[in-house]
Amino acid sequence: MATNDPTPSPGVVPTIGMVRAAGPVLVRDILLPYVVYWVLHHQGVSNISALAAGGAVNVVFLLREFAVKRRLDVLGVVVLLTFALGIAASYGTGDARFALAQHSIITGGVGVLFLASLFAARPVMYLMIREMITHGDPAQVAEVETRWASSPQLRSSHRLMTAVWGAGLLVDALVRLVVISLVSVSTGAAASNALLIATFVLLIAWTRLYLPRRSHDEPTLQPRTEKASTAE
Repeated sequence: MATNDPTPSPGVVPTIGMVRAAGPVLVRDILLPYVVYWVLHHQGVSNISALAAGGAVNVVFLLREFAVKRRLDVLGVVVLLTFALGIAASYGTGDARFALAQHSIITGGVGVLFLASLFAARPVMYLMIREMITHGDPAQVAEVETRWASSPQLRSSHRLMTAVWGAGLLVDALVRLVVISLVSVSTGAAASNALLIATFVLLIAWTRLYLPRRSHDEPTLQPRTEKASTAE
C-alpha cells in the first residue's frame, strides 16, 4: 500500500499563518498611518495634526470592524483609548511625542499580555496557533487540546514561544520610547516604525527556525489533512 501524505512541514504551517496575519498588520496599522503622517507633514501640517490624521487611519479600520462584527475586542478598545489620550495629551502640552508614543504603549501592552498569559492555563501563542490551524472547528480544537494535555514538551515549547514574543515586543516598545524621547518627532516616527517592523521580522524568523527543531522530538500542532492512499 502506497500512501501519499500532503501534510505540510510542522514548522511551516504556524509561521505561514503568522506571516499572513502580520502582513496586513504591518501595512494597515504601521506603514499606512506613517505614510499619511509623512505626506501631511511634508505639506506643512503640524506634527501633532499629521500624527493625529495617521492614527485616525487605525480608528477608521476599527470602526469598520465594529460595524461588521458589532463588537470590539479588548485590543481594539485599548487602541482607541490610547489614541484619544495620546492626541489629547499632545494638543494639551504642545508636544507631539505623546501622540507618537501611543504605538509603543500598545506594543508594550501586548508584550505584557503575552508574558502575563504564561501564568494562565493556556499561553497566548498556543491560542493563536490553535486558531490558525483549526479555524475554530470543534473536532480539530478537541484534537489539539488532547495533544496539549498529553504532551509536556508541547506545553513547554508554546510557553517558551510566548515568552520570547512577549519579551521581544516589550523590549521593542521600551527602546522605541527611548528613541522617541531623544530625536526629533519626524525622525522618531520613521525610527519607531522601522524598529517595530524589524522586531516582527526577527520574531517570525526565530519562530520559523525554532518550530522545526522542536518538531523532531515532540508532537506538533498542524492541520489535520486527508490522506490519499492507493492499494496495489
